[in-house]
Amino acid sequence: MAHNEAPSNWLSKIIKEKRETIKKPLPFREQRAEQKAIVDAIKADPKGKELANKSELDNVVFAALGVANHLERDPQRGPDGKPLMTASPAIQASWFIFDELGLPRPDSEF
Repeated sequence: MAHNEAPSNWLSKIIKEKRETIKKPLPFREQRAEQKAIVDAIKADPKGKELANKSELDNVVFAALGVANHLERDPQRGPDGKPLMTASPAIQASWFIFDELGLPRPDSEF
């Protein structure tokens, strides 16, 4: 975790792991493969029951991956040129999922 970076949570750890292990030759297919792996991991995780019950989970996870990809390619920067992001793309993607599904964000895990 970088200095001043938000601590991860159970879902951000899943997102980070799946995004690092799935590599396909075409970005769209890669994002779809990541989406499936993340949704499957959410459904298999005891902490993911509430998320798994949401019918829009697949679409929200796909959109969250788009957010993460955008943040990696084009991070917001301050006037000094340093990144403003205080949470990794995986953490921000996890927050996006909870926010879009109307659920409280999970507690941080250190």
